[in-house]
Amino acid sequence: MSKTAATITVIAFLFGSAYGGCFYSIMSLKVLVWFPLLLFLTEKLFKKEEMLYGILIGIVVSVQILAGYLQFALYSIIFSTLYFIVHLCFYHLKDRGFKKSTRIAFFYLIGAFVAFGLSAAQLFATVELSQFSSRQGLGIEFSMLGSYTPLGLIQLLFPRCTFASGGLLYIGILPFFLSLVVVFYKKDRFSWFFIFLTLFSLILAFGEYSPLYAFIIKAIGFYGLRVPAKFLFFTVFSLTILAGYGFDRYCSTSADERQNTRYTKIIFYVSVGAVTTLVIANIILFLGKGFLINFGRNYVEKNIYGKPFHHHSLDVYYDKVDSVHQSLVSNTYIYNPFIISSIVILIISFFVIKYVRRWVSLWGLQFTCIALVIIDLYVFSLFGTGFRGNMAPVKESLKAPGAIEYLQRDTGLHRVYGLIPNKFQDDYSRFLPNYNMYYQISDVGAYSPLVMNDYYKFMEMGGVDDSIWRLEPSLDSLSKDLNLLSLLNVKYIITYEEINDKRVELAYSDEKVNVYRNKGSLPRAFFLSDYKVISDGQEALEYLRSEDNPMDVVVLDKEPVMFRNGSDEQYNNASVEIKDYSPNKVILNITASSNGILVLSDTFYPGWKAFVDLEETEIMKANTVMRAVIIPKGKHIVKFVYDPVPFNYGLRLGLYTLICVPIMIFVSNLKKFKRY
Repeated sequence: MSKTAATITVIAFLFGSAYGGCFYSIMSLKVLVWFPLLLFLTEKLFKKEEMLYGILIGIVVSVQILAGYLQFALYSIIFSTLYFIVHLCFYHLKDRGFKKSTRIAFFYLIGAFVAFGLSAAQLFATVELSQFSSRQGLGIEFSMLGSYTPLGLIQLLFPRCTFASGGLLYIGILPFFLSLVVVFYKKDRFSWFFIFLTLFSLILAFGEYSPLYAFIIKAIGFYGLRVPAKFLFFTVFSLTILAGYGFDRYCSTSADERQNTRYTKIIFYVSVGAVTTLVIANIILFLGKGFLINFGRNYVEKNIYGKPFHHHSLDVYYDKVDSVHQSLVSNTYIYNPFIISSIVILIISFFVIKYVRRWVSLWGLQFTCIALVIIDLYVFSLFGTGFRGNMAPVKESLKAPGAIEYLQRDTGLHRVYGLIPNKFQDDYSRFLPNYNMYYQISDVGAYSPLVMNDYYKFMEMGGVDDSIWRLEPSLDSLSKDLNLLSLLNVKYIITYEEINDKRVELAYSDEKVNVYRNKGSLPRAFFLSDYKVISDGQEALEYLRSEDNPMDVVVLDKEPVMFRNGSDEQYNNASVEIKDYSPNKVILNITASSNGILVLSDTFYPGWKAFVDLEETEIMKANTVMRAVIIPKGKHIVKFVYDPVPFNYGLRLGLYTLICVPIMIFVSNLKKFKRY
């Protein structure tokens, strides 16, 4: 690939919908940025036939896994391994023979072991967490969520047209035209592979619209990964590579008028077809508004409302149908400035392909193509899908609102709860759980696919989003479940509306939000003498909701050993002082006038160990999600320590692998050292 072709490829990749569009999220880029390097190292492995490159491949894969987005890491591993297998079986085996191909495969396998060893701590911890995930037992419907509709292919020329596509596919109009060139000229092994990868990843991205994707998912029997549209990253990556190859083919075979004519005709028909589709779609959407909205609502009633992972009210879905229709009308409107800009760039791109190369030198053509791609993708960045839409100004975004500053002044151990309905999330984004992490405020809500199933059920009052759907908070659910929030050490409640409940009092108010103080909030750790055993989690939650004072009794999932229920005792017959509190360790001093149970309102999870006066004791599950230990009468030092076995094994394996890597590199290069 020439330097100019490589430049076009890089610009299209960096500022198209894959990278510059912050594909799916910025977190995903921390994984996907390594994918091109994986392919480069694989090529080096084939050319040099040295173990070093197999080890480097393993190191890069481990970095992808440790980056934290395992779904994208898995996809990257699958496609890079597919690249290796195809080139090994169809090219290297033929050219270099069985013995050397086996040697290459062995080096690649070593890289796989290196990747596993270095990332074992992350993998083992993830496997352990997945056993408690709220996504356990999901069906195939979950794996189809976020499929890319085939109608979205019009985005290759008109990126503003979403058509409720579920994703975005755009590399620039001229690069797309150049990628089509490869189809009409002689193809090498790289061209064939990236044509295959483009089509294969696109078919997988179609998800529920693709029989192949459904067949693969059913054959594997694993339904825990959603949003097939994530495969579009590899579609975009492959198209940008093909655009570079297409540019070189286009420049080097200008004398072949027959192929050139066929190619320009295809571009012309594709362009006219896309514009015609756009105009017809806009006319239908505008004139058939009533029919389409009624059709959409009927479709929602029969196929969406009440189905798995669709828990909103019918009115919410009706509003969604209306907003989707309005968005489609706006995004397909022929006089939309962005649609006009796409049409102008489309005409110019066709003009460049058809005529400019005949009138200017090769250097002039190269400059024209690069300039047009830059202008095109700059306009694309204005849509809000590029860096402009994913990165807000730091000073404005991270400045703490008045309510947050008020909460920060309370330095005691406590938690907050944000009663912010879904429809107001954009206006109140700085009061949501993920923002509160930055402000060092402990929030019982969450936005994470890592939410455990027990906690998800406990937080039925709302505020938890496991990235499938968000439990909708409301004043009614708050009134019903305020006892549960008190158990969780929730001292403050943030809301945009007034709360008329004698159990809370207004602590702060401004034009944006109200902050209420929960009068019944329990401390982070508290002592009880009375308990009740309820093994069924849902039954236990109903019991806790029904109690007027949750401090009177702790609900355990099994009978404690060597402890007699002391219902005649009072919960406050002990003093509890937290001496040290950190994510992996909690130390408390406790003085109890009788035997009892110490409850720590932190999550019950494997790996935690408890010690009473240096003697290890059993941790019981309390109130369905918390930790509790039995405390004898007297003064004691209680220590909770997080010491996860799977993670520690993974950490040791990673350390051993780290030690072995330089040794393997040294041994594999002994022959080279002897030569010198």
